[in-house]
Amino acid sequence: MKKKFTFFLSLLTLIINAQVSVIDNKFALPISFYKTTDDFINNNITANDKFALVKNKTNLTRQQFDSISKTSNILKSQKIIDKKTLQEFEEGTRSWALKYNENYFFNLGYSTDVNSWSTWVKFDVIGKYCLIFIPQNSYINNLIGNSNGGLGLNGILMKESTKWGTNFSNNNNNTRIIFIDTTNQKGPFLSRYRSSIGNLLTKKTLKKLAKENNVSFNEKEATFDDIVNFITTLNNNAKS
Repeated sequence: MKKKFTFFLSLLTLIINAQVSVIDNKFALPISFYKTTDDFINNNITANDKFALVKNKTNLTRQQFDSISKTSNILKSQKIIDKKTLQEFEEGTRSWALKYNENYFFNLGYSTDVNSWSTWVKFDVIGKYCLIFIPQNSYINNLIGNSNGGLGLNGILMKESTKWGTNFSNNNNNTRIIFIDTTNQKGPFLSRYRSSIGNLLTKKTLKKLAKENNVSFNEKEATFDDIVNFITTLNNNAKS
């Protein structure tokens, strides 16, 4: 019994002191959470001193993983735990966003088109309107349309709609974009807190945005760069 207790204390000390530690061949990543969209846009961290356990599938060393994770745009967490107690922190799984390595990640549990709890994708554009880029070779594309989001017939119809008008040319590669309007919030619903939903950007959405913001934009001929510049301009206008 004494040996088990000593081992637990040693493990606890290792986790608290290390920036990225390994538990059962899973890396423990130090993260902070934003429970809702409002928390995120107001930079109100609702929980820190937590770890996301990420499976080490390729037997990387801690140093190798730490280097790779700095540029990673996807985090797939096995479990969220409290740094001090090592107990599971269920609120983390339900949170709208997290911060890791000075990057911000969106919880795909808050998407209908790409619904996947415990999968976090990095924000590429942050503002009133947020964008997340999904390259053609990203495994996230395999998740699109695989869930009806618990919405019955409406969810099934939404799955079909994700096949239309969601690919945009980016250097001869097709790129999908997850779009989030932080002022349009829904819920709470099932495991979700009241927050914004992130779904695939369509030409119909672009047309609607142009009309709402009283600006001209040719959504039919828009390239990937055109769209990024358009959203960035709208975000800048929203600040002024």
